[in-house]
Amino acid sequence: MAKVRVKTLKDGTKRYSCKLSIDGEYVYTHTWPTARDAKREADEIRKRHLLGEPLKPKSVRFDAFVETWYLTLKVKESTRQDYQNTCRHLIAYFGKMPIGQIGAQDIEMFIAKMSREYSANSVHKAKTRLQQILLRAEAYGVIRRSPMHLTKRNLTTPEREKDIVFLEAEQIGDFIDAAPEFYRPLFTVWFATGMRIAEIAAVTWDCVSWNGNSIRVKQQLKCQKIEPYAKTNAGLRTIGLDAGVMDVLREHRKTCPLSEFNLVFPTVTGRPLHMSNFGSRILRPITKELGVQGFTAHSIRHTFATVLLSDGINPKKVAQMMGHSDKSGDLLWRTYAHVLKADHDRASAAIGKYVVREGDGPTDGIVIEFPARRLRSVS
Repeated sequence: MAKVRVKTLKDGTKRYSCKLSIDGEYVYTHTWPTARDAKREADEIRKRHLLGEPLKPKSVRFDAFVETWYLTLKVKESTRQDYQNTCRHLIAYFGKMPIGQIGAQDIEMFIAKMSREYSANSVHKAKTRLQQILLRAEAYGVIRRSPMHLTKRNLTTPEREKDIVFLEAEQIGDFIDAAPEFYRPLFTVWFATGMRIAEIAAVTWDCVSWNGNSIRVKQQLKCQKIEPYAKTNAGLRTIGLDAGVMDVLREHRKTCPLSEFNLVFPTVTGRPLHMSNFGSRILRPITKELGVQGFTAHSIRHTFATVLLSDGINPKKVAQMMGHSDKSGDLLWRTYAHVLKADHDRASAAIGKYVVREGDGPTDGIVIEFPARRLRSVS
């Protein structure tokens, strides 16, 4: 008969497990929230013994299993690198631990530790990757069952709403003038199109339509290589350009360095832009000179959307130009409505002039007499 063991955690909750003796060997179940669940797993272990199946899972280290899991992934190279970047946190914590010994408490301790050091979005990604890995381990028979279902719900804290940093329309020209002369055409086209940084860095000269005054977005720059796909299907789009922006491109073409991929905006030496270096060496000095705090490459995209929406451009058209999958424009309004103060003031003034006439006072000299209320007699 299985012996039930009870363990009290730091928060006072109790976890139950069973200790079995089978053929002179001790076998332990996972920890469960109730004794009934622990006994149920003990019964399953006895059935496995009667069927001749192994009682214990294979002893595989977590880091070794993750390396094997990488080989089974059928994802884009950029996605694979994102997975590996997230899994480095998992390997640093669980690396040498046998994957079969990872329990709910270990997972909760890891998430609590990571939550103190990283954003909720990073913690959520790490939790998702861990769940994928443990489910694969369960499917391969390396562990009996993934312990993720035993962890507390809502382990990650909701992401704090971030302030959207953008430039006013009048500041865009100052920003471009503050940029190094070589990169001014890049920022001119970037502000005029609202592209993602991976998209603007991957624009090649064959993407520019000189007769149509437009740029075709069809690829991305990932890890210094051109990837022939957009972030989403909606990301494949054509963005129209003003005649003045086209003139800037024509002048830029005369002095643009030759590059391996025929890039419109390479570095001075003709190499593809390195995102990190570009941010630290080019973008950050400009924002420091202008005194703009928290301005990043994505803030150019925020500026593009904010200026167009403030100018009354249809949100559906703005969403299409930005390559949003949600072409209804609802995502734009949810994201930028709280920063478009001018629209709020204009809307308040539009309705206010109809409901309050100029010169009207509280009563305008009119006194309305209301009939006296009859009180019901009480006999």
